[in-house]
This record gives sequence, structure tokens and C-alpha cells, in this order.
Amino acid sequence: MQQLSMIKAELLDQYVRFRHSIDVYNDKIQNEYLKGYVSKKVIRNRDYHYLQWRENGKLVSKYIKPEHVTTVKNNINERKRLERIVKEMRGSIKEIESFLGKREINKYLSEEVIS
Repeated sequence: MQQLSMIKAELLDQYVRFRHSIDVYNDKIQNEYLKGYVSKKVIRNRDYHYLQWRENGKLVSKYIKPEHVTTVKNNINERKRLERIVKEMRGSIKEIESFLGKREINKYLSEEVIS
């Protein structure tokens, strides 16, 4: 029985860490990384790159200078990587909730706030 309570405590701690990490990553995603994708157009045998994203259902394009294309692509790739991590953490949170039950988690969270 001691092992079960240790496992339960570890899962609860992991749950809290995931929730906190998701908040931190979402803040970074919203404030530090570009959304959208890079498209390339060939005009008169020259390559032009554009950052494109949707706003209010409309496609918005912004020209990217050639020296910034790699930086913009890396920024977008990092955003996508963080979004995948957040998705995986949300899945883990759901697994913990189904294993422990939301009542047990809420009880733990309310005790944590009090102490």
C-alpha cells in the first residue's frame, strides 16, 4: 500500500509540473514565436520568401528578406516543436486524470494551495 501512495504522490507532482510547463510553453509560443509557414514564390527566375498565416480567416503574407529566411524557418520549427510537447503533456495529463480521478487531483491541488 505504501508503494501505491508513493506512485500516487509522484503522479500528482507530475500533473502539477505538466500544468505549469504547459502554461510556460503556451506563453512562449504566443509571445516569442512566429505563427504560420514560409512559402516560396519564383518571380522572373528569382526566389521570394513570404511568411504566411491566417488572421480572421484571411491569408496574410509578409515578405522575408533573403538573409532572414533561415532564422524565420528555425523560429517556426521551434514553435511547432513546443506545440508538439504541449500536446504530449496534455495527453499525459488526461492519462493521470483517468488513473487518479479528477476528485483526487482536485483534493490534492486544494491541499497544495492551502499549505
